[in-house]
Amino acid sequence: MVSIIDEGPGIAAEDRERIFDPFFSTRENGTGLGLAIASRLMDEHEGYIEVANPPGKGAAFLLRFPLLPSV
Repeated sequence: MVSIIDEGPGIAAEDRERIFDPFFSTRENGTGLGLAIASRLMDEHEGYIEVANPPGKGAAFLLRFPLLPSV
């Protein structure tokens, strides 16, 4: 697992379901590709991203990677 937490304003409730959509951005000059690409990469590696919006603490992303089988 890898946890990434920022100190920004967090993710608005109305945007949460769209943040991984390609070309969706709330920033004026944003491309909307960052989280879409990250999500796709996690899918390709059989992992996933969880998103939390702790009150007053920005946004938190938890990347869960699968365990590799023992050799």
